[in-house]
Amino acid sequence: MEIAKQELYSYLDSMIGIKVNDDTRFFEETGTDGTDAEQMMMQIGQKYNVDLSTYDPAKYHLDEAELTNVFLHMWRALRGTTPKHSFFTALHLFNVVRAGKWFLPSPPEETMLSR
Repeated sequence: MEIAKQELYSYLDSMIGIKVNDDTRFFEETGTDGTDAEQMMMQIGQKYNVDLSTYDPAKYHLDEAELTNVFLHMWRALRGTTPKHSFFTALHLFNVVRAGKWFLPSPPEETMLSR
């Protein structure tokens, strides 16, 4: 799909409430997790006609069950383990929208993060 990068970034700005640039990392820097993150991706898919059938939310952010499970957080804190999630940048998301289909970020763009 032909779209101006700034158009997508303005849309993302309005969705998450922060200024997005090429290097903004989803979802670590946006503070978006759980159903909010999933809904955001679904809205992008619908608005820009992007096939997200191969997008795996669990790879990029916590789900609602993980967010609300206090015992899980305590257990992880006691064990010193935190889940690792990958991230993708706003530039990658722009390229996905242009391609019309989700594809995995390629290194070094994709990095594992402790959350």
